[in-house]
Amino acid sequence: MEEKRLLDCADGLTRRGFKVLMLPTLSEANRSLTARIGRNKNVYYSGTTLEQLGILETLKALGNLVKNSSTLTGSWGVKVRRPRKLAAGDIFLSCASAITLDGIIIDPACDGVPLFSNGHIPGEIIIVSGYNNIVDDLDEGLRRARNVSFPVTAKNLGLDIPCVKKGRCVECDNPHPICAVNTVITRKPHRPDILVALIAEKLGH
Repeated sequence: MEEKRLLDCADGLTRRGFKVLMLPTLSEANRSLTARIGRNKNVYYSGTTLEQLGILETLKALGNLVKNSSTLTGSWGVKVRRPRKLAAGDIFLSCASAITLDGIIIDPACDGVPLFSNGHIPGEIIIVSGYNNIVDDLDEGLRRARNVSFPVTAKNLGLDIPCVKKGRCVECDNPHPICAVNTVITRKPHRPDILVALIAEKLGH
């Protein structure tokens, strides 16, 4: 069942124009993606799940510049970072909240990073996903983003907002909700290249 879902998802992504790399384990994903990125490239990332993969530390050890590109509002009590303007030689590394079986990607970057702005497009976006991120359809994917991904991310960031306490979305009226924006990519844009690394192991929650 697991393998079939991975294959169906890979097929859906391919039909929508994305590049797909299927990997059996987290350690193999670390090795393969590190080799693909190579040395000396600037790597900007978004998503605390990448720490579980270990790739950030591996890239730093190889001499890559590795920067967190997140932009967070000061109302959350977290240090503010300005949106990062990416260049053609840069790599943007992220995790998806969910990927549907027919290849729609949900929330690779919801925090203001200008991935598709004219003049600020990275050389490549690499989206990493474990098999547990694969969902049947867009509705399920959006529910997963709100009830799993966003509460976990908020908790990891140390935010004191209602979904952290409940462990799920509670339709709060917080003036600065972390779930205010969901990015949905239904097909590969003209630029940049997007590679989706599907891993046959659980990654994140």
